[in-house]
Amino acid sequence: MDNAQYKVRDASDAIATNTKKAYYKTKDALSDTGEAVTTKTKKAYYKAKDAVTPEPSEEIAKVND
Repeated sequence: MDNAQYKVRDASDAIATNTKKAYYKTKDALSDTGEAVTTKTKKAYYKAKDAVTPEPSEEIAKVND
């Protein structure tokens, strides 16, 4: 290989590396967003569930004993 071929190969490797980094950063960001949405959805679900079927609090249980 001559010098020009090495430069082209190095440039291609750099582009591929940058593309992979961008892909994984985007993938991680989407994953983090998905986890945040899932967490918020779970919290909303449990808040709604607690509102519909509240567990008796410890204070009420003590009064009823």
